Amino acid sequence: MKDENKVSTKERLLLAATKMFALHGFEGATTREITAEAHANLQSIPFHYESKEKLYQATVNRISKLFMKNYEPLFREVEDAKARKLLDKSLAWNYIVETVGHLSEWVLNEQYKYELLLINHDLLYPTKGICQMMEPLAQIYYYFAELLMAATGNDDEFWANNYSYIVISAFFAYSNMPAFLGTVLKEDISESEVIQRAKMQLKRDMLTSVEAIVKKYSKE
Repeated sequence: MKDENKVSTKERLLLAATKMFALHGFEGATTREITAEAHANLQSIPFHYESKEKLYQATVNRISKLFMKNYEPLFREVEDAKARKLLDKSLAWNYIVETVGHLSEWVLNEQYKYELLLINHDLLYPTKGICQMMEPLAQIYYYFAELLMAATGNDDEFWANNYSYIVISAFFAYSNMPAFLGTVLKEDISESEVIQRAKMQLKRDMLTSVEAIVKKYSKE
């Protein structure tokens, strides 16, 4: 967590709630645990957020904004290229490479550790909050499917949406298992050099898989 002297109580509660909800879910995380993590008193939640439910909604809203902030520029570029009829196979593949690169950087980013865990938790055990996250999450699945169709010249949405789901979901699953990943790699996953190697390997392997998909479904 950031230096407490530089972070307001309201923001500390938001960051602490993100961590507790990610680790324990909405039902499992208690207000006492959240305030203890935020080094705040129990009355700070009703004072700043009215209730645990509204604090949860605030954490989900924050994650959605963080997510969209990283991908909106790319989505706008894709839309602009489509509007100008410039989204050919080559450009679509370049955008696929860029998207996979972005996701590879995200999944083992310590800065977003609990945000990613919370997304995973709510995807596996849906709560009301997931509805707020669904739209920004769905955007990346939608655009990746669009890029797959453009890269292959195959406009069958079913296979594209299916493979988009498989590929993008694999990144979220990867981010959910950093401790086990370290065990499998037999490396200290907390070391920046190991993390960077893992990110690079993930990007290479995912692009190899996507390239095979593109070749399989390409139409002349």
